[in-house]
Amino acid sequence: MAIKEGMIGITGTNARPSIAPTFGVENMLGTNPLTFGIPSDEEFPFVLDCATSITQRGKIEFYDRAGKEIPPGWVIGQDGKTRTDTHQILQDLKTGKAALAPLGGIGEKEYLAWLDRKDKGAPINQNLQQQIITLKEELGLTQYKFPFEK
Repeated sequence: MAIKEGMIGITGTNARPSIAPTFGVENMLGTNPLTFGIPSDEEFPFVLDCATSITQRGKIEFYDRAGKEIPPGWVIGQDGKTRTDTHQILQDLKTGKAALAPLGGIGEKEYLAWLDRKDKGAPINQNLQQQIITLKEELGLTQYKFPFEK
């Protein structure tokens, strides 16, 4: 809807904890699906729809049904080591003995995990609005407007 009006659209939602924070091993952050839609001067707009974890549970289930292990780095165990044993991982994700790695990887910055804010449903505060506007200007996207811009 926003793209059709020449505006940038951003949506997100929270999810139950299933991601360990950077250098952590406990499920503390949700996968928090995130979507951006940005008009462009090309035939199609830029659209991004993603989670804030390296992978999703469904992909681990797919590997498990195929009898394969997942690549190292997707899941971390309580001992801080990467896990690849899909069948046990699926059980341990339920009990908190395993966690998905954040987008950016284990031991890296989880760039998008900040979306797991408690005020997710609240309007964006003035400080964050200004940061977004500044970033938009630095990226040369001043022709596009967010809904909170007048």
